[in-house]
Amino acid sequence: MVAQVLKTYKEKIEYREKMIFWSLFSVFVFFLFFYGYFVNSAIMHAVHKEQMENKISMITTNITTLESQYLSLKDSITMDLALSKGFVAIPESHFAVLSPKETLSVNEN
Repeated sequence: MVAQVLKTYKEKIEYREKMIFWSLFSVFVFFLFFYGYFVNSAIMHAVHKEQMENKISMITTNITTLESQYLSLKDSITMDLALSKGFVAIPESHFAVLSPKETLSVNEN
């Protein structure tokens, strides 16, 4: 009878140990999976960031080129060119000026 009780007690301990082992193994696999997922995600974000920085660099270079073209074209515009394109000169200029008293007045030049 004592042998039977000891055998039953031993089986309960072995069952508990197996459950603890498989539970810890499952938790380990779970964390291992998420570790791989997060490492992969971090690498993909780093690659995407690098690609975006390259695109930003190319766009900035393109903008700089366009700005230099704009400035060279802007400097080439003269009154003779404007008149030849059909623009007309304005005899008088009227500007709205905000005085220090914060009221609007018309300044005729």
